[in-house]
Amino acid sequence: MSGFGVLAWIRNNPDYAHLTVVVFSSSTRDDDRVKARELGANDFVAKPSSGMKFGEVVEELEEKWLGKARPR
Repeated sequence: MSGFGVLAWIRNNPDYAHLTVVVFSSSTRDDDRVKARELGANDFVAKPSSGMKFGEVVEELEEKWLGKARPR
């Protein structure tokens, strides 16, 4: 099943529809971002190409969606 299929399943399942869903994708295409939003994603984040940037993205997501700010 594709990620979009999983997202549609989550949003159509009453037990999981309330979950915050962040699509973390290697795609940077605008049509994928639009489709994710149309299917009910709360956010769409393109995977960074470097490991260093990956850590920063994870920290930003934690802060934004989980309210967890890490000390710097």
